[in-house]
Amino acid sequence: MALPAPPAAFCWTSTTPEATFVAAQRLGETLAQWDEWKSIAAVLLGLSGTLGAGKTLFTQGLASGLGVNPGAVASPTFTIVSEYSLSFGILAHLDLYRLATPGELEAVAFADLLEAGNVLAVEWADRFPDSLPDDRLSITIERLAAPGLASEGDLRDATAPAQPRRLRAQALGPVSSELLQRWERVLAPGGGLERG
Repeated sequence: MALPAPPAAFCWTSTTPEATFVAAQRLGETLAQWDEWKSIAAVLLGLSGTLGAGKTLFTQGLASGLGVNPGAVASPTFTIVSEYSLSFGILAHLDLYRLATPGELEAVAFADLLEAGNVLAVEWADRFPDSLPDDRLSITIERLAAPGLASEGDLRDATAPAQPRRLRAQALGPVSSELLQRWERVLAPGGGLERG
């Protein structure tokens, strides 16, 4: 009996906020150009990382790739959900940071957002992973110490040099696996990708 293949995953190091934005923009472009998924599923991107890791910046890049003005995209920490129209559905930007229980997802009509053709970017997805669809792309953004930074405190200093980020993307189902492969192909020419 053959063992199932491990979920598809890759890591990518972003050296600047602009590079993170562009990587997310490429993901949005990939979704916009890939028609097959739009009639069968919603795509959920579960974004995790510490405060200031770049989850909202990533969503702004994603929005740009989907044809939404990235300047209109702000963290929905207090509104919980922001929606942006796409030519084929909506981009829903959710922030679970202020939710105390998974049951509160019902109050924001989370299930209604899971219609085919919609893209959901969910910040703090690691708070309630069991409440999210099984088929999703999990993206963890980790801040790395930049050369010349003396301590973790320097990571919070806005005047410090740009800190690199490590993005770990893991597909947790068939649609997200196909999306991950397509995204990997457009990121690969820039280098910096690692499997696993």
